[in-house]
Amino acid sequence: MKSKLSIISAVFVICVAIVMLIYAVAFSEQDVLRNLKFGTKALVIIVVYFSALAGLKKGNISKRHSIKEYEMQYKDIIGKAFQNDKKSYSNLMNAIYFFNTDKCKKAVNILEKLENSCITTADFIAVLMFKALSFKDMNLPNAAAETYEELLRHDVTYSRAWSNLSIIYSQAGRKEEALSALKNAVAYNPDNAYAYSNLATFCVQNGDYEIAVENALKALKLNPAIAPAMSAAAIAYSFLGDYENAEKYCAMYGTHGGDAKHLRTLLETGQ
Repeated sequence: MKSKLSIISAVFVICVAIVMLIYAVAFSEQDVLRNLKFGTKALVIIVVYFSALAGLKKGNISKRHSIKEYEMQYKDIIGKAFQNDKKSYSNLMNAIYFFNTDKCKKAVNILEKLENSCITTADFIAVLMFKALSFKDMNLPNAAAETYEELLRHDVTYSRAWSNLSIIYSQAGRKEEALSALKNAVAYNPDNAYAYSNLATFCVQNGDYEIAVENALKALKLNPAIAPAMSAAAIAYSFLGDYENAEKYCAMYGTHGGDAKHLRTLLETGQ
């Protein structure tokens, strides 16, 4: 809306500038110097505002490009949300934009208002997932947990919410609830690689190293690029005395963006 108003404003000013230029040319015989300056100002205004228009158009293209990227990146969350409600879908995209640009409070404000427009399960999943993710980035784990729990009341089978919720439970020391959430995550979606990775990490933290290896390998079979699963595998293998595999997964962890040096130090100290 703001960009449309800016374009209208720019067009109006350009029209005024053109009138000024015509006036300067038409009546230049009366005062050549004065009207030459007048005409120059008009030309400057035209150039500036045509540049502004070009910038606005470029910005719109960039925004459309970002929306397409978001739709691809978050297709599993967005799903079929607001298929017949273009305004709400546009608001959802705005919230995703703020979430991606670390303006999570703005994202939450939009998402909370958008909840009133939710009708289908897909609508609620999209809105509540991004709301929970925003709360997590705002370091508000209780609010994030409550939001995931609300989402699961709309769809108890949504594996991603169970998996993310398990991390919050685990960090809060709620181990039984964390394990239960992880079991639900893999039960409702056996192809959720991140759920297996989270389960592997959970098992490492609780000393269940054989089960940790089993789940880490399941995660990596589904998605070979999950660094936390590599870390969990390396630590679990180390505690099981399989140092060859421990080093193997430690090296893999480093090639996928992890701090292999720090992980190797943990393995050597047995922490």
